[in-house]
Amino acid sequence: MPIRMVDIAKDLPVALGLDAETINASLETAQHMSYNHWGILADRELNSSLTEYKRGLKLGEYKYGKSFSVVLEGTFPNMVENGADAWDLRDTILKPGTKNLKESKEGHLYASVPFRHFVKDIGKAYADRGFNTQIVDMIKKAVNERRKELDATRSASGKGTNWGGRLPAGLAPKLRERHAVDLFAGMIKAKKMYAKADQAQYVTFRTISNNPDTVREDEGGKNWMHPGLTAKNFADKVVVYAADAFIAELVGAL
Repeated sequence: MPIRMVDIAKDLPVALGLDAETINASLETAQHMSYNHWGILADRELNSSLTEYKRGLKLGEYKYGKSFSVVLEGTFPNMVENGADAWDLRDTILKPGTKNLKESKEGHLYASVPFRHFVKDIGKAYADRGFNTQIVDMIKKAVNERRKELDATRSASGKGTNWGGRLPAGLAPKLRERHAVDLFAGMIKAKKMYAKADQAQYVTFRTISNNPDTVREDEGGKNWMHPGLTAKNFADKVVVYAADAFIAELVGAL
């Protein structure tokens, strides 16, 4: 996303009688403001993709008194930015060389994928899927009662993991026919121990494999298919913001 001074203000700096040093300082400030603004837009609208998306944001090229850029690097951040069609997660998660990838005796690749569950959202996926309120309330009650009783699974850096309890299958129906179990089957209370405090979260693990026998399909499609991403187009908003920021800096220098 290159921002050129001539595209923003053209003759304004000269008309205002500003010297090259002031113009340059205004461009440099506008670049950092644009970078920060892009991050704020992402904070407002992204959830699970936020961390990886912001990891791709970088201050780009800067040309003294002429232009600056803020760039978004990485395949996934740009998929979030520009949108993407549906894709088979087996093609990405099970790509050779991927971390924590394993191979079965039959030669099939597989991996364990963690899913985090927020207490406030327990039952929400079922409500969104159209399950009636009575069933959703029963799911919330059953899962919340049993999760509170779980012995924690504890882990600490360099000390391995001491596994605690897991929720049984059957506290909720399967969300989709193509699912092997319900959303909460096998859920653990994971606690990480830090110097000052413990941090707990609820997690389930599901296995993805390229074994053809594990592919299941229903009226909604195949398992492990990502539905695709709707373009966020934050960059378009940042371009407008960058122009305003630069002009504001020029006027403020008077």
